[in-house]
Amino acid sequence: MDFRTRISISEKGDSKLNYNSKLFGIGSCFAENLGDKLDYFQFQNLTNPFGVIFNPNSICRLLDRIVNSELFKEEDCFFFNDQWQSYELHSRMNAITREEFLNKANSTLTIAHNFIKSCTHLVLTLGTAWVYELKDNSVTVANCHKVPQDKFLKRLLSKDEIQDSLSKINDLIRAINNEAIIIYTISPVRHLKDGFVENNISKSQLLVASYEFTEQLSHWYYFPSYEILMDDLRDYRFYAEDMLHPNSIAIDYVWEKFSNTLIAKDVVNLMKKVDSIRKRKRHIPFNPDTESHKEFLKKLEIDIESLKQFIPNLETDNF
Repeated sequence: MDFRTRISISEKGDSKLNYNSKLFGIGSCFAENLGDKLDYFQFQNLTNPFGVIFNPNSICRLLDRIVNSELFKEEDCFFFNDQWQSYELHSRMNAITREEFLNKANSTLTIAHNFIKSCTHLVLTLGTAWVYELKDNSVTVANCHKVPQDKFLKRLLSKDEIQDSLSKINDLIRAINNEAIIIYTISPVRHLKDGFVENNISKSQLLVASYEFTEQLSHWYYFPSYEILMDDLRDYRFYAEDMLHPNSIAIDYVWEKFSNTLIAKDVVNLMKKVDSIRKRKRHIPFNPDTESHKEFLKKLEIDIESLKQFIPNLETDNF
């Protein structure tokens, strides 16, 4: 007997990743889980350079700014809790002075713009359909930065609003990079601070809106991260201590499905070599001065050098 329901994931031939691929990831914290795996295996990857962003409206606004090289100005940031910050960005971009904030935000924007222009894939992870809007101007914020809640109105995005953001995201990416494949997914992270019912309504809204929008678009591909956690694993042992985020076992399982579906088969052996090198680099010898350990290090360097001809822009310092 089989006591699990296993997700059947359709493959998309022109979405396959190899070591010539360049991936730009944006969205919820689950985007960073995938980004960490791509980094580990030495893929060319830039994920959430401005930090985590959960809702499609804020993702769309940030991509608009990146694609059009719309630099941050003084009026785009504010001072609160002894730091300069922006409602468009995650708190990781906060700075002590306004000049430092603007320099950091705009240098990151330039890096992101140049990367998107040449990326082969954009990985989009939608987290929630709940948004917070400033009562003063009805602008959706990406992060409230612990500003008092009475400054915001919380509401659920409609299906049409989500689809409008997805349509704009599509147009923005096609305007700057007509060849990029868009891989999108719904984050399996549970936003229970919104409530159990509210979390399910939010995820459902994202699923329906994105499905209807992308059904006829050949350059969009849906990867079922949410369904893998909800319908395949379905157990609290696959969650972290907060019972909200997937734990390392679940992330590894989702990555295995992602790899099997979206990574070209001829790349697998190279990934195994990268993994082997990383594990050997973590080796701590009892005595580093022995001849055998010196030989071990020499062989390790040879193996790293041999990868350079197969993996563009191999970051040897990050092994």
